[in-house]
Amino acid sequence: TILWVGGKRENGYWHWKRTGETIPDIAGSDGYPPWERLTTNSGTQCLALKSGPQDWPLFLERPCKDRLPYMCQLPLKSYPVPDMVLIFAENGNVTWFEALEICAVAGTSLATVPNIHVAKFLSTAISGRVLNRVTTRCRVFESMWTSGRHPGKEWEWVISGEPIPPNATEGYPPWPPGFLPDTAAKSGKSCVLLDKADSVLFQPTDCRQNHTFV
Repeated sequence: TILWVGGKRENGYWHWKRTGETIPDIAGSDGYPPWERLTTNSGTQCLALKSGPQDWPLFLERPCKDRLPYMCQLPLKSYPVPDMVLIFAENGNVTWFEALEICAVAGTSLATVPNIHVAKFLSTAISGRVLNRVTTRCRVFESMWTSGRHPGKEWEWVISGEPIPPNATEGYPPWPPGFLPDTAAKSGKSCVLLDKADSVLFQPTDCRQNHTFV
């Protein structure tokens, strides 16, 4: 599949039409931009996105007159903006405790998911294909550890100390059907996994299981 995106070559250089940000002609050490081949000046002045080997995203130049499917981008204000920096672990098969320590050593913290907007943002990321700007690969995540835990008295985000309500209001927290907060914790499922499901889901899980994290 090849889709139009908002890049164009004008006055001898590539840029994003909406922001004016320059798109380099040659990929940097981080693999961005993920050009399929070196760009030219032969009349192919518009930018398209295609799925390459292993579903890697690739940029390619096409004549602007070509008729292709396209994707549109909503204004930035239309997106919920998480109040955090998101880091998707490359090799994240670790326990909740290991994830907590790895984040701390890196000067970061396991993610707090304080509202349904951030929960949906993350759920969309793990349920679909996430562009990894470092490797320019698309990755699919089954589930991710968050900073949610039941340390003894109640469910809370251990980084902020804020409680996680046991009952949902307007869809938050998105506990699974039939969730019983005390029963789940007593059964050893005392850490919160953001699970890949048909909809956003907080899954109480044994902290000793191995998963990726955010």
